[in-house]
Amino acid sequence: MTTGYQLPKQIITLDFEGTDWEGAEVKLRRSISLDTYLFYQALDVKKLDGNAQLLKEALVKFGDELIDSWNLHDDAGEPIPADGEELIALGDTRFSLTLLMEWRAHTEARAREASPNDDGPLEELSANGKQSAEPPAPMAPSSRSQRRSKKRS
Repeated sequence: MTTGYQLPKQIITLDFEGTDWEGAEVKLRRSISLDTYLFYQALDVKKLDGNAQLLKEALVKFGDELIDSWNLHDDAGEPIPADGEELIALGDTRFSLTLLMEWRAHTEARAREASPNDDGPLEELSANGKQSAEPPAPMAPSSRSQRRSKKRS
């Protein structure tokens, strides 16, 4: 019996050394659904500035879906839960938006590294480090494209 494979959890760790938030550590999820990825890539933070409700919704969604953990504590020294409602309740919008922008910067850089037009990372990600000696198998046309071809004839 074969066992299933579980994709590894990919985490981005933000270190705020040399900033106003030195000592804070936030871990963000890099492994997310395509829908979530596209939502945040399309998000224009500059336009959110004038739309308080959309900004709040985006940050709550970000906190709930992308923050894995953080080491933030309240004034009493108690850990603050790492979620969307707590993110917007922090009282430091600049910190919250920085998390979002840092996540976007990391994911955009990773997407550029994995671009299909760049042979480097694809070779690095192969299972055994070698390219197949055989040419890629041709793709069979879909039944939809076959129907279109028949209609044109």
